[in-house]
Amino acid sequence: MFEFLKRVVKVTEKKGPVELFAPVNGYVIPIGKVSDPVFAEKLIGDGYGVKPTDGKVYAPVSGTISSVFQTKQTLGIRTPEGLEVMVHMGVNTAELKGSPFENHVQEGDKVTPETLLSTMDLRALKEAKKDNVVIVVITSMNRVKDYTISHQGDSTAKEKIGKIELAR
Repeated sequence: MFEFLKRVVKVTEKKGPVELFAPVNGYVIPIGKVSDPVFAEKLIGDGYGVKPTDGKVYAPVSGTISSVFQTKQTLGIRTPEGLEVMVHMGVNTAELKGSPFENHVQEGDKVTPETLLSTMDLRALKEAKKDNVVIVVITSMNRVKDYTISHQGDSTAKEKIGKIELAR
């Protein structure tokens, strides 16, 4: 009786590659050009930044929202392949306690590059003298074999700009 409770469900992850998209309309830059040294020196992982021309922030990958920081400027996404991706809005913006951000997702939500994650008030960030760059970081680089950004410069939100080949 109740044998079904003893079943072990194996979670299988997709094998990739993982496509990367521009999270905002703006200008794509290498992560090394981001003004925050923690990101620029790749202490958390590799990635890229986008200097936004508007405040609508979309998912840079498909996956599930794994975390939403209380200060609203940082979101985590876990892809079906098992990669962890961080979206960080602005530099030193945690001290603003969420005021220039409105999140449209919560933990557990499924997202695609068509999903609006958050809205940033660019004027409020400028008034607070904060860099408004949107930073995308692959925080699980141990899972990455190759990472390529094929597009830098002007881009539109939801535009494919790179890919990740997974380590086997």
